[in-house]
Amino acid sequence: MKVKNFNGYPNQFIITEEEKTIFQSYKSKICSLIGDMGQIGLVLNGSIWDYSNTTRKHFKSFINEETPFTYENKAQWIKEIENNESIEVI
Repeated sequence: MKVKNFNGYPNQFIITEEEKTIFQSYKSKICSLIGDMGQIGLVLNGSIWDYSNTTRKHFKSFINEETPFTYENKAQWIKEIENNESIEVI
């Protein structure tokens, strides 16, 4: 397991283990990116990605920089969750 700060922000972490990348904000696991570049799925931990403006800002950066998905704005992202079979909410 490898843990690093995300973009140098304190309390924002990327945890990597085998074929899984976890984005964590403070002590909350926000999402997991599972698979390799051929087949990637994103598992969201409920709607915690939308907990606050700060969490949403860092989550948006994580999605756009570390995943093949795109987060333009909140409304677009909600549609992406609803329409993309590679995104699961648990």
